Amino acid sequence: MAFLKGLLFGFGLMLAMGPVFFTIIQTSLQKGFKTAVMVATGVMLSDVFYIGLAFFGLTQFLDNDQFRFFLAFGGGMIMLGYGVVLLLRKSPLKTFSNKAIDGNIFKHFAKGWLINFLNPFVFIFWIGVAGMANVSYGNDVLQNLAFFSGIISVVYTADIAKSFLANRLRRIVTPSFITGSNKVLGVFLIVFGIWLFSNAFNIETPLMLSNIIWPIAD
Repeated sequence: MAFLKGLLFGFGLMLAMGPVFFTIIQTSLQKGFKTAVMVATGVMLSDVFYIGLAFFGLTQFLDNDQFRFFLAFGGGMIMLGYGVVLLLRKSPLKTFSNKAIDGNIFKHFAKGWLINFLNPFVFIFWIGVAGMANVSYGNDVLQNLAFFSGIISVVYTADIAKSFLANRLRRIVTPSFITGSNKVLGVFLIVFGIWLFSNAFNIETPLMLSNIIWPIAD
C-alpha cells in the first residue's frame, strides 16, 4: 500500500518542469537517448541520496512528539511555499537552447547528479516529503522504503520516457504549456501542504481531506 501511495505521489511530480527536465530533453535531442538516460540516472541517484539525508538520517528523532510536530509543520510550510512559487512563476521566454553538449556519457551522469544536487530546493522539497511520510508511517523503515521507492520508480521511468519522446516533446512543450503544468503541480503541493498542517495540529480539514486523499491507516 505504501508503494502504491508513492506511485501516486510520483505521478504528481512528473509534472515538474525545471532545470532537470530541460537538461534531459536537451541531451536526448543533441546526443541521443542513451546519453539522456545517463543524465536521468544521475538525477535519480542524487534524489536517493537526498532522501537518505532527509528521512533516514532523522529516524532517531521520530519517536519524539515535538520533533514530529515540527517535521509535519515544516513540511507543510515547504509544500505550501513551493506550491505558491509554482503558481506565481512566470512563463519562460524560450524552452531550449542550441548550446552544444559534450558526448562523454559519464560526464552526463555527473551533470545529472550535480544539476539536481546543487539545487537547494531539491533537498528542501525532500524534507517536506519526509515529513509527509512520517505522518503516515512514523519510523517504520520498510513502509517508508516502499513509499519512497514508489516515488523514485515513477519519476525515473518518466525521465526515461521523456528522453525517448524528446522530439515529440519539443513540439509540445511551449512556454504556455510549462506555465499550465507548473500551476497544476503548485495546486497539488498546496493540497498536501494543507494535509500536513491538519496532521500537525490534529485538525480535520474540510471534507476530511486527510482521509480522502491520503488515508493514514492502511
